[in-house]
Amino acid sequence: MRRSGRVVCVTSFWYLLVASSHRGFKASKLRDDWLWDIPLNQTFMHHICAVLTLIVSVWATVAQAQDYVLSTGDTLRVTLLESSRANGDYVVGPDGRVSIPGIGLIAAAGLELRAFEAALRAEAERTIVDPSVAVQIAEYRPFYVLGDVDDAGEYPFSPGMNIMRAIAIAGGFGRQGGQDSFSRTVASNTAEKSLEDARIELYASVISLARFRAERRMDTAFDVVPAVDGIAPPPNLDQMVADARTLFATRQEAFTTRLSRQTATLEARRREAGSYREQIEAQRAAVAANDAELAELRDARARGLITGTRMSEVMRDSQNTRAQMLQTNTLQRQAEANVTATEQALSDLIVGRAVEIDQGIETMTRSIEQLQSRIRIDMDLIEQADAPGGPVMTGGPRYRYELYPGSTSAGRAATLDELLAPGDMVFVIRIRDPQSEG
Repeated sequence: MRRSGRVVCVTSFWYLLVASSHRGFKASKLRDDWLWDIPLNQTFMHHICAVLTLIVSVWATVAQAQDYVLSTGDTLRVTLLESSRANGDYVVGPDGRVSIPGIGLIAAAGLELRAFEAALRAEAERTIVDPSVAVQIAEYRPFYVLGDVDDAGEYPFSPGMNIMRAIAIAGGFGRQGGQDSFSRTVASNTAEKSLEDARIELYASVISLARFRAERRMDTAFDVVPAVDGIAPPPNLDQMVADARTLFATRQEAFTTRLSRQTATLEARRREAGSYREQIEAQRAAVAANDAELAELRDARARGLITGTRMSEVMRDSQNTRAQMLQTNTLQRQAEANVTATEQALSDLIVGRAVEIDQGIETMTRSIEQLQSRIRIDMDLIEQADAPGGPVMTGGPRYRYELYPGSTSAGRAATLDELLAPGDMVFVIRIRDPQSEG
């Protein structure tokens, strides 16, 4: 879960590598290489380091999400295309399980998201053939900030949360502590990195929201020019839009293909049921004709006009036709059941997709609101850190931070830029200065 140490090491490695080239380092084997002869100014170096740091930070956030372990309080969004009543948001209960209509109780606590999805699919397969299951985090369990902060308590978790942002959300250091002791450099650099990450996530959410809305309208093409007031777009915006177009086309084609196949299957089964109904009507007519002929033969035999041979033949024909009609009735009932099942499957496909799209719109809308709030916090932190007379490390109270992961009661020392996980508790402790307090 926690990779801040790896992130710092990898970032430091990139910085030293680029810095060494800036100082004119030339390896003997690369002395004639054109790459080492490029003049590198300081601004260019800073841009390179910033980009590399961003890449490593994004990698750490993605890895953290993949390794996330579910626990009590997490809200899961379940989408099961074949059963619309199972779709919805479910909270992992105190017993660590989730109750899903039509599926039952499924253990979630202690499982990674994909493992829970596999467990849900296995349970669904008891009643559904090849179920299409998707599970995502609708809302993480909260984290906690305690100690020397202005407003200690429980706060909703969002990806990318670190200790510095958690303290800011909790109102900063306690008022009794006087001025914040954030280092201007640490606060500004960390907030800028967080702001850049949030900016990319924000535009990705805006693009995804537009894609979901286009899918709901059943548009044949998807195009968007995302813009967020007051927030500049990331440099790779065009590629993000192109990727969204590709995903839109893929999803639309997949849905259209499934819809066409299901519709064709329904029409074929309706034709089959209709043919059995026609056969039954023809067999009923044949039985009625045999019965009428048999009545005439009985009358003729009673008057001594015919023998019993022809009468026996007609009776055998009538019995065979009745047996065939019983068999056709059975086949017709099965065909009607197949029609009903296919109609339900088609309805579940359409409704399930609509539910998935609506949930996607809701998730992206909430994500945009959270990211905009996060960006405002980061921008305030940058403004405070860069302002004349802003917070500095010397001349004010000092603090240390203890992190208690949600799965354990053992705390450990932590740093401001360390990432939090849902359920974590941060304890802020003011370091007392005996001389200043004496």
